[in-house]
Amino acid sequence: MKIKKTCRVLAVAGLLGYGAAGHAVEWSDTSIGVKAGDRYAEPGIAQPIHKTVYEFVHINGDKLGKNLVVAQILQSDSTDPAAGGTGTGAQEFFGFYRRAFSLSRLTGNTVAFGPVKDVSLVARFDRGPKNISFAAATHKAMAGLGLDWNVPAGYVESSLYAYHEKGYNGFVGREIAYDTFRADTNWSFPLNPGIPLRWNGGLAFVGEKGRDGFGNATKPETRLYTELLMEVGQKTGFLVGVAYEMYRNKYGADKSRIPGAKQSTVLLVGEYHF
Repeated sequence: MKIKKTCRVLAVAGLLGYGAAGHAVEWSDTSIGVKAGDRYAEPGIAQPIHKTVYEFVHINGDKLGKNLVVAQILQSDSTDPAAGGTGTGAQEFFGFYRRAFSLSRLTGNTVAFGPVKDVSLVARFDRGPKNISFAAATHKAMAGLGLDWNVPAGYVESSLYAYHEKGYNGFVGREIAYDTFRADTNWSFPLNPGIPLRWNGGLAFVGEKGRDGFGNATKPETRLYTELLMEVGQKTGFLVGVAYEMYRNKYGADKSRIPGAKQSTVLLVGEYHF
């Protein structure tokens, strides 16, 4: 079965299950937040970029597994200009939906081994338009397996996906499609060294995609995002902290040839959970 068809089947099943079992949600967390950093990078731009990111995150668990929805609006400064020569910075929307079907819950039998406490069927869908001359409008569809690791507190999840990406290159005026794989691990741990801290993060690797719209060979892409947050007050829902985001070969661009394909930036973070 092709990647896109597999993803559609899992997504439709997930959405139907989510809607039918909405009353049976067992737990959930929703947050809104803002983060900002001044050393973002974009392939083809040599100077560092300041970006402000507005974010919505919702995660829940139900009788089938877990749902995750993330939506971001990223506002660049004029170093990363919007299309049309207006002198303003570009705006980008990035969002994704991830559905995990727990094999333990689907089968009624515990699916676990060694340090793994559960195995899931997972699907993820990303969307990322941006108002620049390149006219980027990326669609990604992924399907694979996920592992939930047995840790004393918090969680650690790892996934391996078959990966399909479709985008548009406005400079050459055509769509580009890629098929490869993605592997990622995400975590969240409570820390309590006398103050309420939480360490969150994610590490993702996307394999070589082939040739881009200009005919250049792409490179494997690595992204690390990690943050340390502190709760403000007692059970207020407000968290503040710092984060670090690193890219190597961003979007598959070769960091040894293309300026802006390598990124390292520190961010200030604030969010509210309700």
